[in-house]
Amino acid sequence: TLVPNDPSVSAPAPTDIPLTAGLPTSVNLSGAAAGAYTVDVSATAPIVGSTWSTTGFGEGSDFAWYVPAPAVSTPSAIAVASGVGANLVIAGGDTDTTVTLPPADGGAAVTTAVAAGASVAVPVAAGVYRLETGAPVRAAVTYAGAGALASYPLWPADAAASALTILP
Repeated sequence: TLVPNDPSVSAPAPTDIPLTAGLPTSVNLSGAAAGAYTVDVSATAPIVGSTWSTTGFGEGSDFAWYVPAPAVSTPSAIAVASGVGANLVIAGGDTDTTVTLPPADGGAAVTTAVAAGASVAVPVAAGVYRLETGAPVRAAVTYAGAGALASYPLWPADAAASALTILP
């Protein structure tokens, strides 16, 4: 399912794709209207997937791979690297929620509503934030500019992680 990152844009109809265990496949999404989307995949068995996008196919074009983001349900520190067109893309889960991003440097927090099953793109400046959410969401930092694309998923805090042991 393609979920537009702009809530005012209508989502295209979901596509069912038959899969065979052990065989890779690809799906051409070039028929979708130009825009920014979150790809929501559901399957009856575990799968691995990613999405590829490009700014074009000529000299000076760029491409990026977009990989799945895990659910974030606990307050987590996130870092936004400097880059053109930085956005925090947030995909809602099963319930509506509010996401707040207070900057670590004490600046004004950014708050946005995320509807169940919807996605939003929030412009963000480079820096460190604390992602706080009332319900699980998935999130990634994305960059898009003339001839430039990039993305990385955000991971939840893991306060229960074991200590790092360094051996000589």
